[in-house]
Amino acid sequence: MKNARERYERVEKTKRVIAMGTVIILGLMIVATLVVACLDFPGSDKVFMGLLLMDGVVPVFLWFFLHFYKKATQKATEGTEEK
Repeated sequence: MKNARERYERVEKTKRVIAMGTVIILGLMIVATLVVACLDFPGSDKVFMGLLLMDGVVPVFLWFFLHFYKKATQKATEGTEEK
C-alpha cells in the first residue's frame, strides 16, 4: 500500500514539474512572438508565423504527452496492484 502511495506521489510531482515547464515555455514563446511582431528585420514575417504556429502546437503536444503519460502510469499501477 505504501509503495502505491509513493508511486502516486511521484507521478503527481512529475506532472506538476511538466506543467510548470509548460507554463514557462509558453510564456517565453508569447514574449518572443510579441517581440518579433514589433521588430522589422529580413524574414521576421516567417519567424512570426512560425512562433504563432508553435504557440498553438506546443500546448496540444504537451497535453497529449501528459494524457499518454497518465494512461501509461495507470496501466503500470494496475499491473503491480494485481500481484
